[in-house]
Amino acid sequence: MASQKIRYYLSKLEPEGYAAEDILRGTGVDLDTVDDAATQLSPVQYQRLISNILELTADAHIGLQLGSRYSLGDLGVLGYAVLSSKTVKLAGDVMNRYNELNEKVLTLESYAHGDRWCVELREIFPLGALRQFAVEEYVARIQAILSQLINGPAGLVELHFSFPQPASLQQYQALFDCPCFFDRPKDLIYMDQSVLDKPISFANETVNRICEDQCSKLVQELTGSRGLADRIMRFLYRNPGLIPNTDEMAGKMNMSTRSLRSKLQQEGTTYQAVLDEARKNIAIEWLENTDITPKEIGFMLGYSDVGNFRRAFRSWTNKKVSDFR
Repeated sequence: MASQKIRYYLSKLEPEGYAAEDILRGTGVDLDTVDDAATQLSPVQYQRLISNILELTADAHIGLQLGSRYSLGDLGVLGYAVLSSKTVKLAGDVMNRYNELNEKVLTLESYAHGDRWCVELREIFPLGALRQFAVEEYVARIQAILSQLINGPAGLVELHFSFPQPASLQQYQALFDCPCFFDRPKDLIYMDQSVLDKPISFANETVNRICEDQCSKLVQELTGSRGLADRIMRFLYRNPGLIPNTDEMAGKMNMSTRSLRSKLQQEGTTYQAVLDEARKNIAIEWLENTDITPKEIGFMLGYSDVGNFRRAFRSWTNKKVSDFR
């Protein structure tokens, strides 16, 4: 999670009497570092942050409130690049193109489904009991952004949630003007496909070009301030199940294989060492927060045999997978 998102939580919760120190407690981030654009939260830090918010507010659906209050202005120059795009589809392309400025804990896959457009939400890393918060916030946020872009109803026609139906649907009925279904296999947003082609009332080609240029420079500064090992680690975290070989990762990092090896050597590491560290951290996250079997975890981490995964895990942690879980 990027520092921009942390600042958003603080900006909405501090005026309601929640102290920043309490919101950030145990995350390893403080007020001196939260404004640093390079500050990032690991999965464990994110889980602690959201647990703090849920505990402090005592509101199981605080994610809905935080998401619904989101404004494109909260995205800084990226928000203005989105707002000045010609259509909703082009605005979505801008968001994807500068993803480094808008990091999420959920990833999405979009596709046509009959006369509807479907957005499927997936975990980037296991969220466990915090999945409901993340999904509620993201769905409410998408609706808020769409409404701002087209200056009218967002066009959502149906929502599917993977978690159980809440005891009260009052907040859902007040926020979403469409049917909501719970205990579904996937978290899905269905919208009228015509929404994608709707023009944005604030579209301005000149402003859009200027803002996109600034976004591009910010991404270059942000990625340039990180070491290559850190960039590779972040790529692996954001793409669980995708384990590129050295040549493939070099392509992902827009460099030659020789340059990748050389730069990692300068940082005192190797691609294999970075890959093993990422695998270890991802395996620990999944073992702690999901019921996924060791065989499935091993397969997702690129091990064709569960025995090889078990041996690797023991070499990382000095514990058996079964004992750790």
